[in-house]
Amino acid sequence: MQDRRDVSLHLRGCSGALTTSGSWEFAYDLWVPSEVMIWMHKNGNVGPIAQGWNSDGTPVAAATNVTVGGSTWDVYRGGSNVVSLVRQGNIDSGTVDIAAILNWIAAQGWITNTSGLGKFQFGPEITSAPGGLTFTTNSYSMSCGGVVPPTPTPVRTASPTATPVPTGTPVRTATPVATGTPTSTPVRTATPVPSGTPVRTSTPVPPTTTPSGARCTAAYSISSSWGSGFNANVTVSNPGTAALKTWKVTWTWGGNQSIVNSWNAAITSSGTAVTANNAAYNGAIAAGGNTSFGFQASFSGTNTNPTLTCSAT
Repeated sequence: MQDRRDVSLHLRGCSGALTTSGSWEFAYDLWVPSEVMIWMHKNGNVGPIAQGWNSDGTPVAAATNVTVGGSTWDVYRGGSNVVSLVRQGNIDSGTVDIAAILNWIAAQGWITNTSGLGKFQFGPEITSAPGGLTFTTNSYSMSCGGVVPPTPTPVRTASPTATPVPTGTPVRTATPVATGTPTSTPVRTATPVPSGTPVRTSTPVPPTTTPSGARCTAAYSISSSWGSGFNANVTVSNPGTAALKTWKVTWTWGGNQSIVNSWNAAITSSGTAVTANNAAYNGAIAAGGNTSFGFQASFSGTNTNPTLTCSAT
């Protein structure tokens, strides 16, 4: 992910926001990789995930009247470090400066990464809709500007060095040995024949060891919920000192929860047992790093958070 320092989101003509019945909200959902939600329009009895609730059932804000990114917001924080900005006053079109918002959240110490925007979504989250509701999103987009690609540094290649071609080794002739006063032709002794050149054995290379003991942890949080369903987010972390290649998270539901759709993981279910394997693009996690995935699910009755088990290679 390139460093995008002036990201903006654009929303034009969100006709679903004109509906006045039911309880719902239109929001952007960002992962950096912590989840950041930006509520543009809400209706009815809805509220973001928060650190607590007032006696009248309204969420407790972490900050109010925050003007940043082109609008004024009430800010909430809860769950597994989910930050939600709820706009003061609904709008059906407009532009949000995401870079300014992320920098403001980082200044509060709530996130550390302001440039690793991995994914964003936009749409309605419906809490209740008697008789059904129809929402139409005319358009939404994200633009990134002001990024100047770095000029590649030329790599200097070494000048070729001529290799001298050895000439043949001259053969030394034997020196004649005098034996007193010769009466016949002197006899030359034979030139010793050199033995073969010794062959140098290669230096042994120590075997490469592969780090062992890969492990991971998984944290579960509900980002939003309504009468018959909810959205959940799972953060997978690498607490070890070596990078992970793959990860898998498993759990067992305590009720009748059923996953409707998911993102950033391949999730399968067998009865109440659920297995989430990493996607092709987020299996590798650096030492001390993390990634996240999420899903939408339905339920009736109680919705108790499951106990997660994480394994890695």
